[in-house]
Amino acid sequence: MTTFGLLRAGGHEVTFARLFAHAERFPHILVVSLVRAVVPLLLSGLGWLGDTTGLLLTVPLAFSEFLILDQRLNAFESMSVSARLVLGNFWQLLLAGLMIGGMMIAGALTLGIAYIWLWPLALIAWGVLYAQAAGLHRFASDEART
Repeated sequence: MTTFGLLRAGGHEVTFARLFAHAERFPHILVVSLVRAVVPLLLSGLGWLGDTTGLLLTVPLAFSEFLILDQRLNAFESMSVSARLVLGNFWQLLLAGLMIGGMMIAGALTLGIAYIWLWPLALIAWGVLYAQAAGLHRFASDEART
């Protein structure tokens, strides 16, 4: 779904072929996803301190999947670059994250029906935020394929 956000943020047409054009990058995305899931889980046993620490350790990885797909970085390079991008644009991303989170909470009030519109909107918003943070104006690896 990260590919969807990148393509729409770059103004590209979303096709089935484009959505799955980066399937070979899946192992790298899996590593990042496991780190983002397991670190907070391991630290949650420490109570609120562990939860806060887990959050602080995983938030800088927010753009890792985008970097794996767009810049073709491996999992560990993407985590490093993502941390620099996120920390360099912290306040903008915090505000955007709170707004998107608020929209998702409001969507829950509709018993999830609004997620039909909110989920794609959130993916596109994160794609735009990534493109702005990375200084990109288009989906670079897509152009290499065409």
